[in-house]
Amino acid sequence: MHVVKARKDQERRKTTKELRRKELREKACIYIARWFFDAGIAFHGVKPDSFAIMCEFISQHGPQFKPPFMYELRVPFLKKEVDEKRKEVAEHES
Repeated sequence: MHVVKARKDQERRKTTKELRRKELREKACIYIARWFFDAGIAFHGVKPDSFAIMCEFISQHGPQFKPPFMYELRVPFLKKEVDEKRKEVAEHES
């Protein structure tokens, strides 16, 4: 009997954990969608691999993640991205 009860308890915990994950995903998706709507970003903005990669890295960072400030996007991160694209173009040309 103990084995059967333990298995049922384990299944119940697994189901509860899955429900919690689904709820958390639903909430996260609602906030992502709201950001798309507020920022006026087209729905196909989710198609580039960079969107999925961004979501993955945010989730890996955890709950203490602080998004970049506007200045960070406008200056250092833009500069880094331009430099990266220039390297890619140079490699492609050679």
